[in-house]
Formats: sequence, structure tokens, C-alpha cells
Amino acid sequence: MSRRTVALALEPVWLAPRKQLPPRISRLDPFKATIDEILRVDLDAPHKHRHTVKRVFE
Repeated sequence: MSRRTVALALEPVWLAPRKQLPPRISRLDPFKATIDEILRVDLDAPHKHRHTVKRVFE
């Protein structure tokens, strides 16, 4: 075996830590208050009168 092959085999196999990316802003942030209000109102509503996911999305 060549010296280069042996040197590569002896190098540590641990990968360098990945660069941490800054947290991305959620696209839901402007709507979170409205969604929370809808869900709060739905807690008191009868089961058949609650909003569906599709309706909340709209």
C-alpha cells in the first residue's frame, strides 16, 4: 500500500459539523392570532359546528 492510502485510512472519519443556519420566519406568523381565535371559539361550539382544516385554511 502507498503512504497516501495509509494516511487516508488513518485520518479521522468524523465529518466536520454542519454550519448552523439562522431560523427561518414562518409563513404562518401573520395568521397565528386569527387561527388561535378560531380554535378558541371552536372549543365551545358543538362538534358539527366546528371549523374544518379546509375552512381554517380559507
